[in-house]
Amino acid sequence: MPISIKDGGTFKEAENIYVKDADTWKEAAVYIKDSDEWKLAHLRLAIDYAVVGGGGRGGEGVPDGTGGGGGGGGSGGLNAGQETLTLSSDFSVSVVIGDGGDSGTNPGETGGTSSLSGSLSVTATGGGGGFRGPGQAGGTGAGGAGGTPNGVQGGQGRDDTNGSPGNAGPIWSVTGQRYGGSGGGGGDPSGGAGGATGGGSGGGGGNGSAGTYYGSGGGGGGGNTGGSPSGGNGHEGIVVIAYEDTYGQVLTGGTVTQTDGKYFHTFLTDGTLTVA
Repeated sequence: MPISIKDGGTFKEAENIYVKDADTWKEAAVYIKDSDEWKLAHLRLAIDYAVVGGGGRGGEGVPDGTGGGGGGGGSGGLNAGQETLTLSSDFSVSVVIGDGGDSGTNPGETGGTSSLSGSLSVTATGGGGGFRGPGQAGGTGAGGAGGTPNGVQGGQGRDDTNGSPGNAGPIWSVTGQRYGGSGGGGGDPSGGAGGATGGGSGGGGGNGSAGTYYGSGGGGGGGNTGGSPSGGNGHEGIVVIAYEDTYGQVLTGGTVTQTDGKYFHTFLTDGTLTVA
């Protein structure tokens, strides 16, 4: 609901509204009473956001004597930033959480895209799937690419040596939280460790392990076995919205927590962010 003021005989929409408090001008939140209920009509609110895409699945391993381990899945991208929003009764943001890759062999499935749309538009793509181990047609053992932006590539799958470790995931500066790392590459005799946080380990004599933290990639299948071990699944993404608690909780949606002078809205599944 826009707020208008009269300026020189003409009504104009107000972008900022201030009140004077002890000789200091402060930006104000404006409420109106509608059917005995007070509703927020206008507020400019600075938010921080972290949008993380789903992690990619690791690539399939190749039987010992023929080839080597599959590549680790890439981590989902982390798109983090700050935006000043003008809140009114029609404010609405749709939240989509990207799934982790959970199928495919060469490459494994790419993780899903996480996004915000509507009154705020932000996107983070999923991590790429790892490739089948070297030694069979089309197999390179390459790790999946990191999602955009800031995702990290999966570890390289190898033959007759250990797989390469995954890479550490990106950090959100607001909380210091490191999101999902990429999966380790499969190997012979052993797979590479997954990257922090929660990247799946590459397999040696068996399957790669699944990613265990938001946006992490799965490990590549092992190359020290007579079969074709599967890569591990990637982990789904996450979305977090944070703002100062100056005006109390002014938004609703997701799981809401309050700590260190901020409200945090955390989405692990699809949802909607609206005015409280």
